[in-house]
Amino acid sequence: MSLISNFFNFIITYPIFNVLMLLFHLFGDFALSIIVLTIVITTALLPLTWRQLKSMKDGMEFLQRLHTCHF
Repeated sequence: MSLISNFFNFIITYPIFNVLMLLFHLFGDFALSIIVLTIVITTALLPLTWRQLKSMKDGMEFLQRLHTCHF
């Protein structure tokens, strides 16, 4: 394997898999474990999503102001 794929596996894939296995041992059900893991990851990424939405809204407002100006 290449260095990049090893890095990706070490940083992202293995920790997520380990958390999934931990949740499976706690709940005893893979479906419930996946649902809980999805909720946790979504909650963790929510601040970044809000920033992205705010930035996109600001960009749309800027484009509207730019279109109303006549050069």
